[in-house]
Amino acid sequence: MFVLFARAFASPVGALPDPAGTDHLERVEELRFTFVVERDGVVAAERAWSWRPDEGLATRRGPGEPVTFRAFHPSSDAEREVDAQFVNDGFWLLPHLHLRWAGDAVTVEDRGEQPVPVGQGSARMLVATWPSEGGGYTPGDRYDLFVRAGAIVAWSFHRGGAEEPTLSTTFEAPVHLGPLTIATDHRDASGKLRIRFTDLGVVLAPGVSTIALLDGEVARAPLVEVWEGGCRIRGIDVPLGGLPAPEPPMAAEGPFDVRLEVRRGDRRDVVGVSGELGLQDPGVVAASGFQRCELRAADDALLERLLDGASAEERTALLALALQTWGPRSGPAVGRVQRAAATCATDGACEEVRGYLHR
Repeated sequence: MFVLFARAFASPVGALPDPAGTDHLERVEELRFTFVVERDGVVAAERAWSWRPDEGLATRRGPGEPVTFRAFHPSSDAEREVDAQFVNDGFWLLPHLHLRWAGDAVTVEDRGEQPVPVGQGSARMLVATWPSEGGGYTPGDRYDLFVRAGAIVAWSFHRGGAEEPTLSTTFEAPVHLGPLTIATDHRDASGKLRIRFTDLGVVLAPGVSTIALLDGEVARAPLVEVWEGGCRIRGIDVPLGGLPAPEPPMAAEGPFDVRLEVRRGDRRDVVGVSGELGLQDPGVVAASGFQRCELRAADDALLERLLDGASAEERTALLALALQTWGPRSGPAVGRVQRAAATCATDGACEEVRGYLHR
């Protein structure tokens, strides 16, 4: 039974936050993925895709011979069939993006906190309904999205707007690819149906890079994002205009307490951070363009926000990046700044190092 309170939005943009990062799709040059459907543990369908958003081109790399076409604008019946597959698979991949594209054509209704259809607990329920005319390949469809902290954790699909769900699945195993976050595993309540994504890959647009903490081999959400128009650290916008990077310092020796994933273009590098805030490969960080993020000219309030509330791992990573990019190379200040940074990283006592960064 639905709660009495329900809000209708003319556009889903105001209703659904976007932790998936699809607001920043212009930072992606190419996205690769394979869509896999399993029934009773047996692969029933598998399609491999490459998508270049800026060019508007998609390629179905398999099955069969590769087919390249203008995504969402097929020019023949054969392309229309492949495009319908791409739209379906891409909707599972990045539903936030398709909701934004739909714009005013889709009505989104907020029905408040509701039990999730698969799994345990409850989540905010947003009902997205496509128009019965002009609604794409499946007009009149309805999706019940169950959202926690802005992320979809489950959904129910109602074909043609049917009252009873046609299909309900989870959204699990999120993976961070540059600025994008993708749920890679979807299961129904019976356990017989599983939809998953494999072979995920991203090529970032020129001038774009991301730096993320690693848990094992799995990247967290980006700690740092740099692109031609800006810089973001811990989700906070930082002005551009840093000084040209000096020659990278010598590489540090292990052990490395923290590991970072650095992405730029089609490269993915892993860089260790030592307890003394040294970097395993400073050249990779220099190539990322992190030095363009202007911390020293920033106001005190911004520095407070960048460091305060950060975990020890986040402070270690950020201070190592800052020191290796701008830190003194010689003289009596080296040891003093290094000690202040180490104290901030381990104990959260960051007043002295804040003073250094602000000078």
